[in-house]
Amino acid sequence: MNKIARKLVLSILTVVLTVAALGTTTFAWFTLTNTSVVQPFQAQIVSDTGIEIAIGQPTVSPLDLNWVTTLTTAEITAYIEAEYLGAFKFNMVTTTDGAAFNALGIGALVPTTAGYLELPINFRSNTADRILWDSVTLSSVASNWLSDVSFTYVDDAVKAPSTAISIDASNAMRVAILGQLTAGANVV
Repeated sequence: MNKIARKLVLSILTVVLTVAALGTTTFAWFTLTNTSVVQPFQAQIVSDTGIEIAIGQPTVSPLDLNWVTTLTTAEITAYIEAEYLGAFKFNMVTTTDGAAFNALGIGALVPTTAGYLELPINFRSNTADRILWDSVTLSSVASNWLSDVSFTYVDDAVKAPSTAISIDASNAMRVAILGQLTAGANVV
C-alpha cells in the first residue's frame, strides 16, 4: 500500500471514530426516556499530505464542497444545524446496506428517511487514483446506564428497572461507503 493510501485509511478511520462519538452515545437516552440533554462534543478530523476532506452532499459537483485539511467541531456543528434545522430526533432505525433505513415498529419495518444522524464525509486527492480501504474498526468507551423500565436485552434476558447495563455506543454506529467520483484531477 503506498504512502498516500495509508494516510487516507488513517484519515477515514479517524472520521469513523469521531462519528461514533458524536451521534451514538445518547441513543438510549433518546429512545427510553422523555427528557434528554445532549452534552457538547469535540471533534477534529485531520487529513494528511495530499488528502482533503469535506462534509456535506455536493449540489452539482464535488467541487461545490468546502474542501479543507482539518474539519473542526464548529464546521461539523454548523452542518448538523443547517441540515436538521434544530429539529433532529433520534428514532429506532435499522439498515442492511447503510443507505436505506427502516424504522422499527410493531409487526413490520417501515422505510424512513428520519431518525438517524447522517454525516456525509467526503475525501479527495489529486495524487491518488484509488482508495484502498479493506476494514474499519468502531469503538467507544463503555459506560453504565440504568434502565428505567423492564425490557428484554439482546441476550433475551429480561432486565428489571434500575438494572445497570454496560452500553457501548459503537454498537449503534453504521458506516457506509457509497461510491467514488472523479471531478477534474481529483478522485472523490
